[in-house]
Amino acid sequence: MMRNALLDERNGLNLLKSVYQRSTEVCMRRYFKNIFTEDSHLELYRRSRKNFDNRQMYAYKHIFEWRDRVAREEDDSTR
Repeated sequence: MMRNALLDERNGLNLLKSVYQRSTEVCMRRYFKNIFTEDSHLELYRRSRKNFDNRQMYAYKHIFEWRDRVAREEDDSTR
């Protein structure tokens, strides 16, 4: 149905080719899981532009580790 709808449009053949091309590009992308390291939390911390004291940084690091572990167990993205 979608193919026929594209073909019914003006320049339908060009639209269909464009959809196939973009689909092929998406299929060729390879997903890489982020590797968790001892300092993985620092990247997100730097982007947040916050200033944590030692207690806050300790808690943040452990929450980040927990979130990463749960996301991997649930096969879900940490983002």
